[in-house]
Amino acid sequence: MSSCVEKARKRCTFLSIPVNGKKVASFVATFVLTSGLFYSILFFIQEHKMQRLQQRGNEIEDNYKLLKTYIRHPSTLCESALSVGGVPLQEDKIDGDKVICLTPGPGLRPNCTVYSFGINDEWSFEKDMERFGCRVFAFDPSMNVKDHQYSQNIWFYKLGIAGENTDRFYIEEKSAWKMRTLWKMRTLKTIMKRLRHENQVIDVLKMDVEGAEWDAIEEMLEYDALQRVYHLCIEIHLHFDVDFDRKLALLQRLENEAGFKFFSSRPNLIAKPKKVPGLNETDQLFYELAWFKDIKSH
Repeated sequence: MSSCVEKARKRCTFLSIPVNGKKVASFVATFVLTSGLFYSILFFIQEHKMQRLQQRGNEIEDNYKLLKTYIRHPSTLCESALSVGGVPLQEDKIDGDKVICLTPGPGLRPNCTVYSFGINDEWSFEKDMERFGCRVFAFDPSMNVKDHQYSQNIWFYKLGIAGENTDRFYIEEKSAWKMRTLWKMRTLKTIMKRLRHENQVIDVLKMDVEGAEWDAIEEMLEYDALQRVYHLCIEIHLHFDVDFDRKLALLQRLENEAGFKFFSSRPNLIAKPKKVPGLNETDQLFYELAWFKDIKSH
């Protein structure tokens, strides 16, 4: 303490400031105590922040484990299923095929109706559905084509499925340059109304929409848009955010509120494992899931 006082005395003497030894000592002591208190508070805040981050990390890990457990264990057995579409790629692997439950599911009605969201100019699913006698309505805002009739019973619309009706600009990378493209995004109810299908059964609703499925599912549940849908075939994507608890709740609501039976879960064998958001690990984050409506109880 005496060295601190002496240094302060010399500093003030150099500046021609009268120095009172007791006052300087009191000032130095107060400064030291205040600094100690400041760093103690700073340490406490940092420690509390680290604890909260650790707690949040544990919550994310727990929610992720619960979600993956649910995804990997469908609750219903399908005795007879039909695989539709898909393209052979490598090592006998097929990408893009969907599963429809024939027994005990509702199967496909004569003159069935199919909604397919996410085409990417790969039409195997839609063509197979057409061969089974279905009318197919295909949607994709990213394809560089206008609304048109693709074949005798397949119609294409440059629209995307979303949780709200909106027009959004997206940045598309085309080799060495980028382009802003306007995508028209609509809810399922809006699309059904446009096509005058409000009172029609949708035998199969297929979605492969790169993460947009979660907001779309939530909107469908909130506004009871799935009442007349008999099959759901969705590729889910888990690599965009850490809202694993929300995703689990939405999947459970499809069973508990909308009356669907979860019968099929398959990892996308083409997609490589990715880093799990919020966790220090990699895992398979793309899954093909399928449900059928228990129409006997409706």
